[in-house]
Amino acid sequence: MTRYLRIDPLTLSAVASVSDSDREHIINVVRNIVNNVKKKYEGRNDWSGFLNEIADEIIEAINRGWEYYFKYLLCSDGKDNAFCRGVSLDDKLPDEFYFVLIPADTRFPGFSNSIGDHMITTSAFAVSAALSYLDKRCGEIKINNRVLSREEVRGIVRVSALLHDIGKPPPNGHASRTKDIVYDIFKDIDKELAEILSNTASRHHYGQNYRDKPSNVLEWIIAYADKASASSRAFLIRDSPDAFKDFLDLAKDLQSIGYDLGGQEYLNQIENRIYESEEDSEDYRTYGILSTDENKALALAKKLISAEEELCNGEKLLALYHLEVPSIKSYLRRGRELSIYSGYSLLIDSFIHEVSHYIKRSIGKEAVISEEGGSVLAIVPSTFKLNVGEFISKLFGSEKVFDFIRVGKMDFKFAEAHLGPKENWSGWNNVNPYTRDSLRGFGTLLSKFFGGNYTHTLILWNPEPSGRLCEKCKVNPVYEEKVCLPCSLAERFYESYRRMIRGDKEVSDFFRDKLSKLRSYKLIVDLDRILQHGVKVLSTIDEMEKRVGSDEKKFGRDPVLIVADGDNFGNIKSNVTTLTQYIEITRRFTYMIYYSLLYALTRVGEFNSKLFLKPYVELVPILIGGDDISILISAQNLLQFAYYFDEALVKINGRVENEQKYESVSDKIIRKKPYLWFGISAGAFVYTNTAYPLFLAREKAEFLEHISKSESKTRIQRRYKGSGFILSILDNKFIYEGSRVLSILGEEAKDIYNIIRKLEESKISYRKLLDYVKLESDRIRIFYDVARNNKDAAENIIEVIQYADRKSIPLSSYILLLTIMSKIIEKDANQINGKTMKYYEVRWE
Repeated sequence: MTRYLRIDPLTLSAVASVSDSDREHIINVVRNIVNNVKKKYEGRNDWSGFLNEIADEIIEAINRGWEYYFKYLLCSDGKDNAFCRGVSLDDKLPDEFYFVLIPADTRFPGFSNSIGDHMITTSAFAVSAALSYLDKRCGEIKINNRVLSREEVRGIVRVSALLHDIGKPPPNGHASRTKDIVYDIFKDIDKELAEILSNTASRHHYGQNYRDKPSNVLEWIIAYADKASASSRAFLIRDSPDAFKDFLDLAKDLQSIGYDLGGQEYLNQIENRIYESEEDSEDYRTYGILSTDENKALALAKKLISAEEELCNGEKLLALYHLEVPSIKSYLRRGRELSIYSGYSLLIDSFIHEVSHYIKRSIGKEAVISEEGGSVLAIVPSTFKLNVGEFISKLFGSEKVFDFIRVGKMDFKFAEAHLGPKENWSGWNNVNPYTRDSLRGFGTLLSKFFGGNYTHTLILWNPEPSGRLCEKCKVNPVYEEKVCLPCSLAERFYESYRRMIRGDKEVSDFFRDKLSKLRSYKLIVDLDRILQHGVKVLSTIDEMEKRVGSDEKKFGRDPVLIVADGDNFGNIKSNVTTLTQYIEITRRFTYMIYYSLLYALTRVGEFNSKLFLKPYVELVPILIGGDDISILISAQNLLQFAYYFDEALVKINGRVENEQKYESVSDKIIRKKPYLWFGISAGAFVYTNTAYPLFLAREKAEFLEHISKSESKTRIQRRYKGSGFILSILDNKFIYEGSRVLSILGEEAKDIYNIIRKLEESKISYRKLLDYVKLESDRIRIFYDVARNNKDAAENIIEVIQYADRKSIPLSSYILLLTIMSKIIEKDANQINGKTMKYYEVRWE
């Protein structure tokens, strides 16, 4: 039995092998979707609604497959925690998981792309091109002598493009299998429809060896979209040719132990730069990559380059669309109160999701590439238009919600999605082929879009100076009573958010509809389910002054604001050569943050059960963007949060020391082998007085985040590749000690906790730590009464010194960190059976 692997493009590792028969899992998913949707449309002659709903459901199934993938990575090595106990890891994997496990092309280098993402991106290009074709009146679209409506075209193209590779694996002969499979799925519903879909899905290749070539406009559009998606293009990291060599060496090793990556001769031909002689070859697919002839790739994309001429007299049919609420942090800083601060994040996120929803509804779910971090990016028809001012007014009743919006749109050719901007196609004489081809791809097309003059700023509101300013933000004029419209909306968003979490049925449909789409809401719902209702979202920070589960003014906690940002995320995304790679990597960053947060908060809740006799965690998820995080939690749980967040990132992405070696080929498959750093840098500002202004806490946390970023570049990335959580901590008492801040990897948080615990048990509190240990230039003074009166304390302080020496970290910075965290976790936590428990008394093994 032939076995294949999909290798993760950033960790060069695989989860499970697949065989030809595993395509039945995807067929089962599609068949079930079709049968379920059919029940809703029985007796209705509505092909368009029927097909578009099927397309939407297929995309949701692919997304569920990816969600399971990240849960699998977090739990495959054990289920000894609440998060993993809810994840099924039985021998029978969910059928949707095979959208991720099956490679788009089993051969090198296409085995790094999932078939699910290739299905999505092919459909994204195809549906936008087809709609442009109609809008530009390039011609009628007929099938069986019947002119198709716009919605019929949309439905047929989407379903056909999504199913065009359902006959894989293997790649050879897949078009013929696709035709039979698609016809079989739809024949009992409508034989004419089954024939249309099976032909349109299967006729997507035009090479000499293919018998059933495209014969009409829709079939050619899908063929061009398939090539533009280019599932076999390599992922070339700019200025890192060794990464490609390692990738090829891995492929040869896998081939040598029985996995089919095209055959040893095929891999040797790639290594020796031997290329196919025709465009769209069935047997051999290099696309001319790394050829010494700069025109080789152009020759192997000749038909694709002429696509627009063939379809619509040279008219570009595709466009990139980007809408952004600029300077999202400036809105957050307006919040003097938690409800305004967090409410602005919910308001902006909701607006972005509404724009995204509009695009999905009018084009297709696959059109949206990303919708996080205050912006939406999509593949749209070149004819796409959106009146943003009217859209905001219709949504919120006025366009005076945001000061201004940035909107960008850039038309492009099919071939530019495959080879990058046209201006990059030539002029590469005497340039290293690796450098050339790393700049010929979709990532460079995006760089042109974001870096060029394709974006305009839409001024929505330029408030006139007024004597009456909003009492919440002190920026905008008053709208009603004492509050401006944006702050009023933000406050209502946050209040509705908290009411929904509490299960309040009286929340208006407007807010319920908007908030239920947000990741911030999903996080709390998922967390509350796992912890069995052990989650509290704060209404005000003052609630931390009260005992857990009561209004009693004792056993309070300290708030900590954590602000974080991804390392190298933008750089990695700009290196992609295809849209397929872009959405896979973008999704990875979004999901790894979401599931790492969910995992870490679950483990924090479990840790707290030792103190509160039940799982419990309190938080406010202020911002969960594409790579931005802002969250408020109890500082008493900061070390646990850091440790488990780091653990989750490593489980998903791996972390290896540079030049790490592997014992065997099988070890190579299982072990993650990241060749870049893509971690999270964060700042955590603790304030012991809940009256401390929130916007100032944000500034301090951002200052600390920048320290972590610097530490990441100067220390962490020189030692490691992969992922992790880098954290810098200060509180309002020691903020002037910024130059002495120690940045730690999350895995070190448990050591810090246990050292503090030892110090506390030997009667060295945070005050005594500062009193007993003094640093004087290059000398360390441990005061005599420590050594004389308390042997354990002296030994523990010596251990602190040795730990700092072993880790090569400045002792003064380490003692400062111990002092801050000692003060936090020596607080009283709860009273159990008449005994007052402190936070540090919980054993953390």
